Amino acid sequence: MQQHSVIPTPVDLYFEEIRPSTEAFFKDELTGYWNRGRRDVAELTLRYAFSNKVQAFCVAFDIRNVSGANAALNWSGVGERIFKPFTDFFRQALEVGLAQRAQIFLFRQGGDEFSAILAGLPGRAFAHDDVAAVLRRFVEEVDRYAKAQGLDDIPNPKGRDYRGVGVTCAFGSLSAAPDVGRALEIVDEQVERSKMARR
Repeated sequence: MQQHSVIPTPVDLYFEEIRPSTEAFFKDELTGYWNRGRRDVAELTLRYAFSNKVQAFCVAFDIRNVSGANAALNWSGVGERIFKPFTDFFRQALEVGLAQRAQIFLFRQGGDEFSAILAGLPGRAFAHDDVAAVLRRFVEEVDRYAKAQGLDDIPNPKGRDYRGVGVTCAFGSLSAAPDVGRALEIVDEQVERSKMARR
């Protein structure tokens, strides 16, 4: 029976000998997501997936209408009322929807750009449809929260036809491109195209 190993976190990849003093440097203070090492973790995840015959995905989301939210709430309000709750919803949706079936690594790779690298656990399979269902629940939770908080009526300075704050999501297999870097780019590009379509 093949043994599987836990995929290293970004801190495991760098400076393991001084982990306590470096972990904070590798994490976003507001969300607790990793702020570096996404590609390295994705490459290790894909190798792990091949050797253990499990699925490996990148899942990403952007927050829509951050400029409108910033005008209405200021940057500190955006962090506390939008970024923090939205990233909490994302983490919870993944943890609940893929409970005991995946290792989850969360990243903030830009101001309003977030993602997760997912690796299946041997013998506890999840698939494309499971990830799609998780994202549907995540979007629904964001929409409910935005409506309850009055965020769904914030004007969009970049387009007269769209109001409110929300998220756009995409995901793809890490093995769906010639290399991991391109696989990550494809998912990020899908998110951006979806986001631009709503402006």
